[in-house]
Amino acid sequence: MGAIDFLEGYEKNSVIRPLLQLIPYGIGSGVDSFLMITLNRMRQERAKVFFDELISGNFNPNSDYIKTDDFVNKYILTMRYVLNTNQKEKVKMFAKIFNNSINKDNKIFNIDIYEDFVGILNELSYREISALSLFETYDTIPMDDDKNELIRVDKFWDEFVERMENELNVPKSYINNFMIRITRTGCYEEFNGNFMSYTAGKGQLTPLYYELKNYIMKNQ
Repeated sequence: MGAIDFLEGYEKNSVIRPLLQLIPYGIGSGVDSFLMITLNRMRQERAKVFFDELISGNFNPNSDYIKTDDFVNKYILTMRYVLNTNQKEKVKMFAKIFNNSINKDNKIFNIDIYEDFVGILNELSYREISALSLFETYDTIPMDDDKNELIRVDKFWDEFVERMENELNVPKSYINNFMIRITRTGCYEEFNGNFMSYTAGKGQLTPLYYELKNYIMKNQ
């Protein structure tokens, strides 16, 4: 896809067209090496996924807000992440969280809070996001009144491990460490030493995860 073809695809969209001029690193600039040509093509493809998702989500920011420093900063920050993201589904998540950030009713309308959440999304790999989503499918399993959260997780942990290996290609021997690594984002919390039995890797989803999910799974 050439730079001209890419730009022409949005020339009639009065909302998206001005944003093209602010894309970090530039898209469609003159390059002559094979690697730079390839990189430019990849960036165009990622940007196209991003803008198409914005359009499908009825992206329509207030004309005054689009001129503010906060909006421009949100956009430039988000596009930096987008252009370095290989997974198209994750690019769509960036589009959704950006679209949600223009809604004054959402907490991420605040630029500082938005920076935190979009940064967490960037830090999570697509496979880690998929692991959290897979773990969530077991969150409906009830906990007995006389039991604790670890016992509830024990009920499905072996099945979760099997699915992690079969569906996400995470070796069983690595899954405990894989889940522990996700705790760095605040979306997953490992059980602490208050439990008598061995709990490495076992834990629970956090309110932060559910809030992030709300921003990346629906438009406004």
